[in-house]
Amino acid sequence: MPKESTLATQRLELASKGYDLKPLSEVDPALRIPRSRFDGWANLTTGFGRPSQHPVSNSQYEALDKINAHQQEQMYRSDWVTRKGIDAPAEDMTRNGISYQHNDDDEEQEDEEKKKDNQEKSQKLVEDFDDLLNEDFKLWQTAFQAIALARASGGSHTLFNFNDIQTAEEFKEPLNENQVSEIRWVRTIPAWYSIPLTYYRDINHPKWGQPEHYQVIIREAGFGITLQVHESRMIRMDGRFTTQAAKIQNRGWNDSEIQAVYTALRDYGICVMSTSSTLETFTQDYLGMKGLAEKVMMGETDYVLERIALTHAGMTSNKLNIFDADSETMERKGTPITGLAKLWDGYTDAICGAWGIPKSRFFSSESGKLGGSSSESDTRNYFNGTHSKQEIQLRPWLNSFMLFVNLANKMLTGLPSYTFNELQEQSDKEKADTRYTQAQTDQIYMQEQVLSPEEVTISRFSKEETDLETNTVDFAAREEMEDEATPEEVDEMRETIANMEMENAVNEAATQQNIENQQPQKPAQKPIEEKQDQVINVKPEINIEAPIVNVKIPELKDHTENIKNKLNEIKGKLDENVKKELTEIKDKLDEDIDI
Repeated sequence: MPKESTLATQRLELASKGYDLKPLSEVDPALRIPRSRFDGWANLTTGFGRPSQHPVSNSQYEALDKINAHQQEQMYRSDWVTRKGIDAPAEDMTRNGISYQHNDDDEEQEDEEKKKDNQEKSQKLVEDFDDLLNEDFKLWQTAFQAIALARASGGSHTLFNFNDIQTAEEFKEPLNENQVSEIRWVRTIPAWYSIPLTYYRDINHPKWGQPEHYQVIIREAGFGITLQVHESRMIRMDGRFTTQAAKIQNRGWNDSEIQAVYTALRDYGICVMSTSSTLETFTQDYLGMKGLAEKVMMGETDYVLERIALTHAGMTSNKLNIFDADSETMERKGTPITGLAKLWDGYTDAICGAWGIPKSRFFSSESGKLGGSSSESDTRNYFNGTHSKQEIQLRPWLNSFMLFVNLANKMLTGLPSYTFNELQEQSDKEKADTRYTQAQTDQIYMQEQVLSPEEVTISRFSKEETDLETNTVDFAAREEMEDEATPEEVDEMRETIANMEMENAVNEAATQQNIENQQPQKPAQKPIEEKQDQVINVKPEINIEAPIVNVKIPELKDHTENIKNKLNEIKGKLDENVKKELTEIKDKLDEDIDI
């Protein structure tokens, strides 16, 4: 028995007899208790506070054994949860394709028709190239296979058979780009069947330390071949990033996605199997026999077994069971499953969290903590992560694939630029709301003179589809307007417009005052002599609308002269109208006086 345990037992016996004992550390400093806590509490008997005996202190991570290629392949083939976790991101990365960007030439061309013709020819070449990729080489089907196999096995190779070689042994030679004019076939190889053989050992080589040749195994039904292939004839796609030590274990490849989620897959599978077993035995039949214990003790087990067999046969064949009402009882009881649904939901959330896929995507469900209407942010984060994988993992593969195809067909002078299409498509209502918001933004731009109406029209509706992202500024038109107007002309135009606005305001105020003052009044009943001496003071109603002037900077001089002329005309008309209306009022008053 350890020295500490013996002392502890003796101290407990002495303490039970009433002895006052000193702390153990004062008796023997060598037996000072190691602390695993920040306070001073510890217990030798229970191990509380002692790192050598405390269960939490002794817990440590045990590395999980590596899942071999056979297990990975069988899980991907047979387990639907594994396959869904592998395929779902690969499907999302390849389902919406790409959109090509047709950029204009940097150098301006004098002949606009020639420029437009060149653009149309360039677009037609890109469209034909895209048709070649999709029809002859099944671009997106091949891309899905490359991503899925890379996730399942830790990496994949897309092998091209170019016509610069004629035999299987020549696959080990580097690709001769000058002799390539045809691609015979394309094959996707998982990391399970592509093993590095030789490496670039020249420290000055840009690919130093990377595999130079691979041993590639191609298997078909009734056929198989092993090739030694140079890396320049293949496109490599790696799986989940891992450490260098793990790559050595994986024969130069990264980890399979299954490796990190294996524990979660196992736990979820146990949960499903246990639930199935519970449902299978959800109800149990109980047969009560009088004197059963006595019969067993007396060795009359044959009778008991025969009675059980008859009961089972009756329930199985005839769906009817007969028992002695006096000496036997029959009862059916259900297995309690309280909390099973909550437990299942917990494992479901765990498996979705392990794969990093929302429940709405993994289980096609609209509920749950990791998906559905209550967790739109999780779905948005998932698609943002998928887009990041497109840029990091898929784009280099696509560029190499296009380069190989163009190398054989020589359709383009360079690779076209492209962007990945949106992964999460908007509903019709969401599209309408987005366009309405953009229309309000454009209205503010025009009101604040950030953009002109013409520039907004070009930005939104100059392409085949409505563009809500681009804001086109016509710098050439703006520079032309600025060149044609001097600062003095700009100041003069601003002063003229300010004067017009002030005069319009005065006219509106006068018109309003005239409307208020000119109310029809009956002449007072006074002698005719007084009416004759009455002074006539009448302000006629004058309603002259100010002209709406839309002045552009290049035409400042002409507009300024026109505005002055129009103001003079308005004043002349004003005087004539006043005189005319005063004359009419005076004549009317004279008639009233005569009457």
